[in-house]
Amino acid sequence: MSSLSTRLLGGELLTIPQFCHEIIAHLSYQSPDLRVDQPRPGILSVARASGPAHQFNLQSSYRLYQRNPRARDDLIRRLVRWIDTTVNGGPTAGT
Repeated sequence: MSSLSTRLLGGELLTIPQFCHEIIAHLSYQSPDLRVDQPRPGILSVARASGPAHQFNLQSSYRLYQRNPRARDDLIRRLVRWIDTTVNGGPTAGT
């Protein structure tokens, strides 16, 4: 059963695991040297091969997505850039 806002928008909202999977897919494509793990729903653990893991809680970002599902692509792009900058110390080359 879906909510009224979801039906009004004409589509189903992603669940938090699906939302995290979208971010993992973008990170894997843009930075294949990163190790990405999802220890719990809404939490990503990201590390370079030679560095320590950084944990990211994506639950607040997911709530932003729920409020405005049409901004999903922009939100995911910003999250990927933030995660990449935090882990690598700067933006990925070529983006």
